[in-house]
Amino acid sequence: MDPKTHVPPSMRTHRIEPIDGLRLVAILVVAVWHATVRATRFGALQNLSDQKAALLASVPHGEVGVVLFFIISGFVIALPYFSERPPSLSSFYLGRAIRIFPPYAIALLLCLVAVSIVPPTKAATFAAGSGVPLTDSFFASLAFVHGIIFDMPSRLNPPAWSLEVEVQFYLVVPFLMALLFWPTSAGGRIVIAALAIIAFFLAALWVLHVYGEFARYRWTFFRYGAYFVMGILLCGLMARGAFVQKSWVFDAAFVFALAGLLYCATIRDPSYGVFVGTRILAEDAARDAGFLVFGATMLIGALKGSIIPRLLSGSAASLGAKSYSIYLVHVPVMQATAEIISHLIGHIPLWATVPFVVVLIAVSFAAGVVFWHLIERPCIRLAKAARSRLSRPYRAAYVNGS
Repeated sequence: MDPKTHVPPSMRTHRIEPIDGLRLVAILVVAVWHATVRATRFGALQNLSDQKAALLASVPHGEVGVVLFFIISGFVIALPYFSERPPSLSSFYLGRAIRIFPPYAIALLLCLVAVSIVPPTKAATFAAGSGVPLTDSFFASLAFVHGIIFDMPSRLNPPAWSLEVEVQFYLVVPFLMALLFWPTSAGGRIVIAALAIIAFFLAALWVLHVYGEFARYRWTFFRYGAYFVMGILLCGLMARGAFVQKSWVFDAAFVFALAGLLYCATIRDPSYGVFVGTRILAEDAARDAGFLVFGATMLIGALKGSIIPRLLSGSAASLGAKSYSIYLVHVPVMQATAEIISHLIGHIPLWATVPFVVVLIAVSFAAGVVFWHLIERPCIRLAKAARSRLSRPYRAAYVNGS
C-alpha cells in the first residue's frame, strides 16, 4: 500500500485544529493537578492530613495529561510519513531543534536565575531533586538527561521530565518507523504496530513491579513507548480510511473516554500523590491499559465526532496551540504566584482552596500565552523557514519498506 493515496485532505494541513484543542484538554489536566498540589502546600490543607489526602485522591494525576500528549505526538509525528511530501531527516531534526530547544533553554535559564536569587520557601517540595546542585540540574536538564542521570525530575522545572522523554522519541523515530514500515502489506504494518504496543506495555509493567515507579526506566521513551506507537497506529489507520464517517457515536465515545481516563488517573496511593498504587499487577495493568485505550478513543473522537471537533476548534484550538509554552512556564509561575499570595495573606483558608487553584491556573496560562508571543512564535517561524529550505520529496527506504 502506498500510504499517501489514502491520506484525507484534512490530515495534510499543517495544523489540525481539533488536535490543538485536545492539547488544551491535556494541559488543563496537568495544570489542575499541579495547582491542587500547591493548594495543599500553601493552604490550610497543609496541616489537615486526612482532607489533604482526600483532595489529592479525588483529583486526576497530571501524568494522565502527559500520556495524552504522547499519543498526540505519535500521531502528529507520523503524519508526514503518510503525506505527499515526507520530510528529510535533516529537515525533521532541524525543525524540531529550532521549534523545541530555544524556548526550553530560555525557560530553563529564567528558572535558574529565579531559583538562584529567590529560592522557593517550599524548596523541599518544589522538586524531588532539591539536593542536586543547581548548576548540575541546569546542565543535565539542558541536555535532556536529568531523569536518566539523577533518577528524579529537574530541580528547576520538574515537569521537564516529559520533554526529555519526548526528545528521546524524536531520536528513535527513524528506527521506529523503519520497523513499522518493514512489512510491505498494510495488514503486516498494523500487526507490527500492535506487537510494539504490547511489548512496550508489558515491559513497562514488568519494570514497574521489579524496580518500582522511580527506576531510571521511568524517565525513558521505553516506559511510554506504547502511547507514542498508539498515536502512530491511529494515524496509519486514518490514512487508510478508517473512521471515515463522522458520527455522534464518536462524540459519545470521547465523553466516555475522557471520564474513564480521569478515573484511571485517580488509581494511585493518595498519601504519596504519584502512581505507586498498591503494586497489584492487575490494578497497574488496568490503569495503564485504560490510559492507552481511553487516550486513543479521545483522539479518534476529537477528529471524527460531529460535535467534539467543533468544540475543540476555534478559541480552544488557539489556546491549545500554545500548550508547549504553558507547559514550560506553568509550574514556576504557579510556585511564584503561590509564594506571593502566601506572603501577602498567609495560609490560604480552606474555603478558598478552589479559588486559589483557579487563580494559579489562570495566571500560569496567561504567562504561557505571553511566553508564546515573545519566545515560541518566533521559533515556530524560524522552524518553518528552515524546513521549507531543506524539505524535498523523497521516499526513504525505511518509509516505503523497500
